[in-house]
Amino acid sequence: MPQPFIEVMDRIDAAYEALAANNIDLFLSAFHPDARWNLLGTGVGLPYAGLRVGHDEIRKMIQLIYADFKLRDFFIEDIIANENAAAVRWSVLSTSLYTGKQAHLEVFDHIIIQDGVIASLTQFFDTAAVAVTSGRVAPVNLEKVN
Repeated sequence: MPQPFIEVMDRIDAAYEALAANNIDLFLSAFHPDARWNLLGTGVGLPYAGLRVGHDEIRKMIQLIYADFKLRDFFIEDIIANENAAAVRWSVLSTSLYTGKQAHLEVFDHIIIQDGVIASLTQFFDTAAVAVTSGRVAPVNLEKVN
């Protein structure tokens, strides 16, 4: 049975506040124990990309991100939601702890809600910018290409 809309919104808000505060336990409390998180992209240059299932795999992926980047200026741009799903557009300033390079990322999350918790999250962002910022992939010099 779908949860009341306000409860779904409160859970989503709390999850993103926890993510911004680097509180993984509180963040995961918004997820079903067998939740699926699919960060779209290739694993080449981006070890966080791919499907993670369950709290343990999601925790490890978030820990990888926190080990590589300092995230700040986290801001929810927009949320469109109902009792069963949400679309969240947010932004963050990401600084590589290895290279010192920064990237302002625009992120889009598609969320599926079941029994009042997040059952699935599919995430879209500029994975190439993250790979270059982290130093895992060299930037392309377009002058040499043309």
